[in-house]
Amino acid sequence: MILNKLLSVVLSSALMTAAGPDELLSDPEAQSLVSEAQFLFSEGNFADAAKLIEKAYLIEPVPELLFPWAQAEREQGNCRAAIDLYNRMLEEIPEGPMADSARQNIARCEEEQPEVVAVVEDDPLPEETYEPEPEPDPEPAPAKPTDEGPPKSGAKQWYKDAAGGVLTGLGVVGVGTGAALLVVASSTAEGAPDASNVEAYREESDRAVTQRNAGAAVLSIGGALLVAGVIRYVLVAKKNKSSATASVWTAPGGGGGLVVSGRF
Repeated sequence: MILNKLLSVVLSSALMTAAGPDELLSDPEAQSLVSEAQFLFSEGNFADAAKLIEKAYLIEPVPELLFPWAQAEREQGNCRAAIDLYNRMLEEIPEGPMADSARQNIARCEEEQPEVVAVVEDDPLPEETYEPEPEPDPEPAPAKPTDEGPPKSGAKQWYKDAAGGVLTGLGVVGVGTGAALLVVASSTAEGAPDASNVEAYREESDRAVTQRNAGAAVLSIGGALLVAGVIRYVLVAKKNKSSATASVWTAPGGGGGLVVSGRF
């Protein structure tokens, strides 16, 4: 076991120094983290080395960093995390000495911890998914004005219609809430790269997707209610023979408004 650890340290350091942090990475902070991780590798401090490589990868996701990260996890007995990192590296670097070493280490994990490998195959770590933002509802055409006279005496005024008021009010609230959720989703997505580790980054990304989907759904429902309320007002105005026109508009960012004009 001691011999395997020594070989792992030598191999990981050789792979990391073959190109050198300055050649492998362009970000100064990532270069510094990798250099410090190399020293920790040589000291056998695999836990702290893994954390530093993970931080460097979050700053600059170079696939070559996945190998020493996986090595550090394997040396700690974290075969599940190591196999996932090896496989992610093989997707980017399927051939070459590093790829051959990754496959050999996956086989070692299978021999050392077969029960963990079975869990990895049945329950792989989740991958990041992104869903496109839905198209906003098209702007409805405004109602055509009429030249009919004022409403008959005793007829209910269109703006006093209770159903129209409820629909319009709920629509405005829905549009505002949906827009707020989209803004929160955007803020969450922008803050995801600042996460302390990969797992936190994935959680923030998933949260941003959920917030974006919820915002789009609420925005669509609010727009529909707003349109229904305007249509209700127009029907009441026509019933009262009022020369009225009404239109509604919504914007993808959550803005919107109601325009009513004519003789009432």
